[in-house]
Amino acid sequence: MLPQLRPILEHSAFVFGSRASSLSSVRGLFLTASGLPINYARKEEDRRRMSLEDAFRDAIMLGDVYPFLHNMREKSTQDGKQQEISTIIQNPFSVAMKFVSAMEAQGVDVVISGSLARSVLTVPRTTKDVDLNLHLGSSEADIATFTSAARAVGASIRGDIGRPKRWRGILTQDTVLLAGVTYEGFPIDVYFNTWWGSDEAVKKSIRIDLDGRSWRFVSPTHLCLFKIQFLSEKHTREIQYKHLSDIYSLMNQSKHPVDVEFVSQAVARLLPPADFRYMAWQEIVSKV
Repeated sequence: MLPQLRPILEHSAFVFGSRASSLSSVRGLFLTASGLPINYARKEEDRRRMSLEDAFRDAIMLGDVYPFLHNMREKSTQDGKQQEISTIIQNPFSVAMKFVSAMEAQGVDVVISGSLARSVLTVPRTTKDVDLNLHLGSSEADIATFTSAARAVGASIRGDIGRPKRWRGILTQDTVLLAGVTYEGFPIDVYFNTWWGSDEAVKKSIRIDLDGRSWRFVSPTHLCLFKIQFLSEKHTREIQYKHLSDIYSLMNQSKHPVDVEFVSQAVARLLPPADFRYMAWQEIVSKV
């Protein structure tokens, strides 16, 4: 195990405990806008008694009661001086749901992923953006379908659609397409269905009915695999802790159990034993 990862793994394991001890000792974590963890005690106790529908409703409510802050900074010139303008968006769930509804009305299927999915499936944490997965591939026709739909609903696309310039760990042989979107001032990362595991994740997404309509969330098993794939030893300690705490939370607290054998087989298939992510997963499995 790489030395810099061990204390983060040990802290994550201590916070989330084992399946047996988590019922009494686990404390759900929020992350502040700066990415630092803060304690949000007893929320996991409430969540264990909730259905997925009630957990979804609770996560939306928490977005209002405990604002999910995001600072959008723009440089503008006034009297010859550069100024920064910050906008605070309070509830990314509301923005994400509105965007998903608008895109699906345009014929584009969308699955909610990332921290929003974790916040419904386990215990909540804050986020600085929204992650969504599309049921679209990498063809020019699929990209054109997304672009047309996004513009039709009033979203702006930040830069080119393609592999992120600052990529963060996912397998280099895969064709990973990301569209950075801004919708009602909030950043949304939209992933096309192009890398190993993403097609199955979209097809096997979990449906949660709320207020007369069905919403799709990535399953805990596939979200766990995605978190491993996206992990990087170049991340800051805070970012590594965020991903690893998500994994521990999914494995210990999800109402839909993580298929550990599936994730282990996928990791063994995709990653060499010397890979940072392979070693991290082996350490995680040994503590759960």
